[in-house]
Amino acid sequence: MNERQYLLKIRLLEIEPEIWRRFVVPGGITLDRLHDVIQIVMGWQDYHLHQFTIGRKRYTENPESKEDGLEDGRYRLV
Repeated sequence: MNERQYLLKIRLLEIEPEIWRRFVVPGGITLDRLHDVIQIVMGWQDYHLHQFTIGRKRYTENPESKEDGLEDGRYRLV
């Protein structure tokens, strides 16, 4: 069984020299797990709030209030 995989590249803006990482994730990865992978590949310690933007939808782990959006796994759509 061959699951789809995605090659991702993350680069930090406005940093010289450029800092970037390229890595592969499974197609079925959740945003919560993707966040964990990004923390590992970038060497970060999960100290800051974050959000994912997909099209016009924004997903965040800690919205300002529960009324800000609908739950989507451990993330909320805001």
